[in-house]
Amino acid sequence: MKQTDKTPLWLDLRKEYIDDNFDKLRSYLCECSTSSAKKDSFFDTTTELLRARVEDLITSIASRPTKQKLISLVESVCVRSRIE
Repeated sequence: MKQTDKTPLWLDLRKEYIDDNFDKLRSYLCECSTSSAKKDSFFDTTTELLRARVEDLITSIASRPTKQKLISLVESVCVRSRIE
């Protein structure tokens, strides 16, 4: 069966499935990018879901405290505990 004859598992309109099926997604995208055959109808949707998931991850990582912010927080807690 060709890749175009089946619906990719991660394509249940949920970007969260990308995490669970990342190896299959990677294989699918590699096959599409190296194949001389025309990309199937799921390619655009798959890349859009991947883009949305990456944006979510970037937002999540960017909102995490940096090492310097953590050091400042710990220092301020230590200073407050000495005062009290």
